[in-house]
Amino acid sequence: MTRLRLAILSIIIVIIFVTGGIFFFAPETSNLEDNPETDTPKVICLTDDTGGCLRLPVVSGVDVDNDAITFPEAFDSAYMLIVMPFDREQQVNAITWLPIFQELSAEYDNINFYNIAALPELNLAIRALVMGGMSAGIREDGVRDRTTVLFLQEQDRFLEALTIENTEQIAVFIMGQDGIVFYRDSGAFTTEAGDALRDALEEILSPL
Repeated sequence: MTRLRLAILSIIIVIIFVTGGIFFFAPETSNLEDNPETDTPKVICLTDDTGGCLRLPVVSGVDVDNDAITFPEAFDSAYMLIVMPFDREQQVNAITWLPIFQELSAEYDNINFYNIAALPELNLAIRALVMGGMSAGIREDGVRDRTTVLFLQEQDRFLEALTIENTEQIAVFIMGQDGIVFYRDSGAFTTEAGDALRDALEEILSPL
C-alpha cells in the first residue's frame, strides 16, 4: 500500500511540474488597442470603406526568445516591410519573403522588416509548443530577431482593421513607422511578387 501511495504521489508531483512549466513558458495572448491619431501621411495610404487609412492596431506579442514586443511601437524605421502568416504552416512560406526584405533593408537606410505571425488565441500548451518550435527552427540572427508572434484574443477585429477578408494566404505589407498601410499583397514569395514589392517601395519613396 505504501508503494502505491508513493507512486501516486510521484505522478502528482510530475503533473505539477509539467503544468507549472507550461504556464511559465507559454506567452500571453495579444490584446488590441486603438492606435492614436497621427498627421495625414504624405504618401497615399490604403483606405477602408470610410476613406480612413488602414493601420496596424496597437498589439503586443512575443519574439522567438519569448520576450514581449509591442507594435507599431517596435517599428524602428520610417518604412517597414511586414510578412504576416496566419497559421503555423504558413510560417514556412512567410520565410521565403525574408531574403528580399533583407536585401531592401540593406539597400535603403529608412527600411526595415518584421515577420509577424498573427495567430488566433491558443491554449497554453499549444502556445508553448509553437514558440518552442519557432525558437528551435529559426537560427539566423538577422531573421531571428525580426520574427514575432501574436496570439490574438480578437483576431477578427485585428483582421478587420487591416481589411483582410480571409487568412488562407499570408499577407505582405509596406507600413509606415506608425503602422499605416501603404501596400499589401498576399501569398508566398515569387520573383514577380518581389518585383511588385520593389516597384511599390520605390514609388512610395520617390516623393521623399
